[in-house]
Parts: sequence; C-alpha cells; structure tokens
Amino acid sequence: VMTMIRVISESNETPRWEADPIDASDHVMNFTESWSASDFSKIIHTGNISFLLNEGMNNDNNITDRILSLRDKSFYIEIWGGYKSNIKEFGTDDVPRAMGDINPCNYSKIPGLYKLFTGICSGGQINKSYGRRVMECKIEDYTSVLKNQRFFNCPFFDGVRDVNAVNEILDIGGFRSDVLPFSFTFNDGTLLRESAYGPRHLIKNLAGTFGNNKIDIVFPDGRTSFAMPYALPAAYARLSQPFFRAADGSTLYKMLAKITEIGGKVFYFDQFGVAHMENFFDQFQNIVLGGPNNEIPVFYYTTNPDIWIGQLIYNSMTLKHDVSSVYNHIKLKTNTPNHTLIFNDDLNWNSYDNPDSEGFVGYLKTYYQEEGIIGSEIGTINMLDFYKRA
Repeated sequence: VMTMIRVISESNETPRWEADPIDASDHVMNFTESWSASDFSKIIHTGNISFLLNEGMNNDNNITDRILSLRDKSFYIEIWGGYKSNIKEFGTDDVPRAMGDINPCNYSKIPGLYKLFTGICSGGQINKSYGRRVMECKIEDYTSVLKNQRFFNCPFFDGVRDVNAVNEILDIGGFRSDVLPFSFTFNDGTLLRESAYGPRHLIKNLAGTFGNNKIDIVFPDGRTSFAMPYALPAAYARLSQPFFRAADGSTLYKMLAKITEIGGKVFYFDQFGVAHMENFFDQFQNIVLGGPNNEIPVFYYTTNPDIWIGQLIYNSMTLKHDVSSVYNHIKLKTNTPNHTLIFNDDLNWNSYDNPDSEGFVGYLKTYYQEEGIIGSEIGTINMLDFYKRA
C-alpha cells in the first residue's frame, strides 16, 4: 500500500535571469565584514557596505540611479580588494602597473585582486544629511537562503553519508553546482578572469566519491579544503521514527546544521560563495598536538617586531601568561561500549613541587571529565595527550 509519494521536477540548467554586473567602486564609502562561529559546526559571514549616492556626482562612473533602484529589492554582491603597484612596467613609458603580476602588498600572497565576499543584500537604508545621501546595506552569505526556505515532505536521511545528505539539501534549496566561465572589466581597466564555481560545486564533488576516503581540493587562489564522509546513524523504525527527517515547516539550515554537527564537520560559505563541509576540528586538534600541517596560508603574518613583512603589531605588544587557568592534574573517566570503566590521569610533578618550573601551582589542581563518548583506552590516552598540550 502506497502511503507517501514525492514528486521531483528536473532542474533546468538555464539560469532564471541573466546577470547584469555593475562596478560600484566609485560610490563605496566603507565596507566591513565579520566571521563568527559559536561552535565547531558552523561559521557565518556577514558584512556592511555604504554607498554615496549624491545627485549630480562628478565622477567617471556615476551610476547613482542604478544603485538607488536596488533599495527595495534583494541584489547579489561581490566584494573585491587589492593594492595598486607603483612598480613600472618594463619597457613602457612610465606607466605604473595596476593590479599586475607583481604583488605590492606586504600581507597578501595573492597578486592582484582578492575576493572578500560573495553574498546577498536585502535592499538598503537611505540616510540623508546635509550635503550627502548614503545607502547602507547589510550583506549576508548564502546561509540566509537556507534559513528562509522550509521543508515540506522532507526526504529520509537516516544511514546516508553526510556529504550526500547536505548535497541533497543544497539541491532542494536551488543551489547550482556547475562552473560558469566569468570575466568582468572594472572601470580602471582591471580585468577579472575566473571560473565561477556554483555554490554546490564542492559538495557535489564530495558526494560523488565512493567509500570513506579523505578528499582534498585546492582552489584556484591556493586555499584548500578537505573532508571525510560519515554515515549518519539510522533509527530502528526508520519510516515511523526517523532520526534525520525534518518536520514540515522546519528550515533547510536547521537540518543541515544538525547533520554537520553529528558528522563532526563545519559548514560555511567561503568568499566565493562556495559551500564547504570540512573536518575543521581534526585540523585544529592536529595543530595543537604538534602534528604535520600542510596548509599554505594566503597571507603573510608575524608578531615578531623585527620583521616588517606581514607585521600584525602596531605601537606596542603586551604579553600575558595566563597561569590562573593552568591545571597540573588531569583525570578522565569513560567506558567502553560494553560498559567497562576506564580511568586515566596524569600529574605534572614540576607544577606541583618545583617552584622554578613554568606553570608552577604548588598544590594539586585537578581537571576532571566524565565522558562516555571517548569509548576506549586508546581514545582516552589520545584525549589526555590533547589536554596536556592544549
């Protein structure tokens, strides 16, 4: 007896509208952005941008009316930043190189323009004061799309690999996965050429792999991403009491966040608007434990006051040793799947009885944790080693 039917319409590869990009650089007064993460499972990217829209502005690219027409509708926005070089092109007549191959920046390892944000502005707020008219817009990444769409007759995701489940959710949300060749010329003559990855491009590639092998992907500007698939738990009564089936009216983002948290991954949209699903905590733990790190940063950075390239410190630097948070005794309690108790502890004797040692406390200060999820003696030893180094 059929009790449920789900109708799926095939997607049309033709975009619903043609992009009509405009260069609004001459009108931008300021731009700010923020990355925020409340836990290890999701990252949100937001920003604000202000446009000066005075009537009769005297500039080479006055598009005041076009920007003003966006105040009552959503529009998609890309933010690029870069540095002009004063190094002159060899063999030319004193023409400075603009956004060329030579990188004039002391921080970025990427020559030319660097993409900062891909997102959506929901209209804008017009503020008028003496002598100026400003439109202020809030920028959100594509998680806002997932938060504003809801499930009705949600699929069952029990027992499905997490990357396949997330790929299906993004597909339901209408995110494209193809690669569109893209080029755009700014008003100063700077030409952008890039392959515009659809927001679902990376996740679809992950979902198309077989097995549970680690997947590494390197993006055109040198940024990297890696993930390992994870099979979601399945309920015994999968049809009547599923673990991973959203209730009618629940948002796509709520289910996606649940899946990434269970799978031990972090989900976010990067500067290119491409969705990522990464084993971020594994990377963090590997760095803290002193393991190999193959990540190549795209920026120079240093806090050494004797080095000027990538210097992050201005005026002064204050060093504080946080001794109050030091524990010299760690005790862990867990159990195996068959309920066998496991205890493990470690004592830093120097912190206990050597006043000349770093982190000296002078008394037994214990960090105690009961956690059944560790599950094995090897896992307990690894966790203990992690706490000792953290």
